[in-house]
Amino acid sequence: MEPTTTSDFSQISYNISEWLSANLLTTDTFIQLIMIASAFLFGAILYRMIRGRILAAIDRAEMPIRIKRTITSLQELLMPLLALAVLFVMSMLARSDVIGMESPLNDGAMKLLLAWIVIRFALEFVENSFVRNIMTVLILTIAALSVFGMLDETTAALDAIGFSFGKVRFSALALIKGAMSIFILLYLALFASTFLERRVLKSKSLTRSSQVLIVKVMRVVLIVFAILVGVTSSGIDLSHPHPQPKSKLVIDDPMLRIGPKTNDLWKPVIAAVNGMACGGAFYILGEVEFIIAADTATFFDPHVTHGMPC
Repeated sequence: MEPTTTSDFSQISYNISEWLSANLLTTDTFIQLIMIASAFLFGAILYRMIRGRILAAIDRAEMPIRIKRTITSLQELLMPLLALAVLFVMSMLARSDVIGMESPLNDGAMKLLLAWIVIRFALEFVENSFVRNIMTVLILTIAALSVFGMLDETTAALDAIGFSFGKVRFSALALIKGAMSIFILLYLALFASTFLERRVLKSKSLTRSSQVLIVKVMRVVLIVFAILVGVTSSGIDLSHPHPQPKSKLVIDDPMLRIGPKTNDLWKPVIAAVNGMACGGAFYILGEVEFIIAADTATFFDPHVTHGMPC
């Protein structure tokens, strides 16, 4: 291995200075830095102008004290939001046909600012420190990949990694998206169920047993809905038909489509039974509202006799 000479260090320094001159020490860079500083300045000024009115409106509003505290804390995000909006307008004007200036530095600043706003907003509703750290790392990772222009390549690489299960393909990207969606939606479902539980338990018009029943039903519905939405968002089509495999032991039962409800008949149906009703007759009898049976009518299912109760 040859030792590094002074000329090598000079060449490296020269390359670094050339890169800085070509990419950072340019007129466009200074203009973008001025635009970013101006956006934050305008955002701070606008925020100071409306902050007092917003706080007064929050104090006058009739709402639980916990919600008031949350809204009061979140109103501090108005300043970065206003700065983001001003910077976005400036970037659009810079890209217009009149000026025609690219603003990659502004784009990076907007992405990082938006990531910080999302993190600050999300952490306001998350009390678990482990969950907060995971969300912070995920959001910052996505923002960093987007700023350095590697987000599309990363998603393409993750989408290329996968496996097939039958006719459905599962990619690493779909699994990560599904896991993130289920995680976030489950947390939101539990948060919503806790909030609704407190409202239901405070109701004086419901008995204690009714309150407990309503709370449990709401929690189950919210959790199931969160899981279904999360799985669907990952690219898994739950509506995809799964026909029975071809086998002598598996048949397509035509009696499944003989009942009145199965045929979309929702009027009250009366069934009359005179004699024997067994087996397939229960497809019909199970979907009627009233059964009128003669004294000689008999009901039985031969499947049970042969050890086939299901």
